[in-house]
Amino acid sequence: MQTLLDELCNRLFTVCSVFMEYPWVQYQGNSPLAKCLAVKLNECLNRFYNTQAKDKIKLREPRGTMLICDRSFDLLSPLLHDYYYQ
Repeated sequence: MQTLLDELCNRLFTVCSVFMEYPWVQYQGNSPLAKCLAVKLNECLNRFYNTQAKDKIKLREPRGTMLICDRSFDLLSPLLHDYYYQ
């Protein structure tokens, strides 16, 4: 599970850094996985933007918000799925 969270964190960090975004990271409060991912991502973003890229990258203002939710939070996807019968 830790390897999966590290991979997700790296991918989200890459997206943020490519678009020069330094979002506020928030997570679903009752999900330990969402919390762990949010903490890891926030640490990576803070480390990168406060040390390595401090003077090199002009950040976008205002800062966006990245909301990390557990899959169980999404209640509408099963209802929006198209079913085809033959």
